[in-house]
Amino acid sequence: PLHIDVLILEPLGGDLDERHVRVQTDFVHLNNEQREALVTPVAAAASVPAERVVVTHSHSHSAGFFEANRQSLPGGELIAPYLQSVADAAADVTAEAVSSLADATLSYASGRCDMAANRDYWDVENGIYTTGYNPDRTIENALSVARVTGDDGALRLLIVNYACHPTTLAWDNTLISSDFVGALREVVEADQGAPCCFFQAPCGD
Repeated sequence: PLHIDVLILEPLGGDLDERHVRVQTDFVHLNNEQREALVTPVAAAASVPAERVVVTHSHSHSAGFFEANRQSLPGGELIAPYLQSVADAAADVTAEAVSSLADATLSYASGRCDMAANRDYWDVENGIYTTGYNPDRTIENALSVARVTGDDGALRLLIVNYACHPTTLAWDNTLISSDFVGALREVVEADQGAPCCFFQAPCGD
């Protein structure tokens, strides 16, 4: 399934003037109009101005692609009501997050994962870059994990940050999927017994 996660950050003890909201989706992206339609109800639910809501995406290539030029295609009439349902759900989740705000401690660790690879392959024959595995270039493959614990020491949330295009299902896939991000969440949550939120790091390669 595709997920939408809402993370609310503010100083210890609570300070509405310093409250910030991050909305993380499993979409590829949203255009400006679609983003605004998502941000507006989230900001209202969090009692913050819209500029304090950041929307990011896991960029799963197996999630929906909702550009206006696709709405005239078969099934395109489902896009607008679907995105409205997503905005409604995001507002509900935001209200739930506000109601459960509590002081917490974040601890961090970093490591490596060699799943990602450079995908700018130089095609000598045609003299162009192509989107394909480039074995001649390596990338950093840094992996960061944050643990959010309450004052009682109980684990509340895990945040994973890694740079890798969610394209494991490849171009011939016809399924709606969160790709490797969904599998990552399932494994981490089963092992740690707490929700896991994935934040995509820059992954232009």
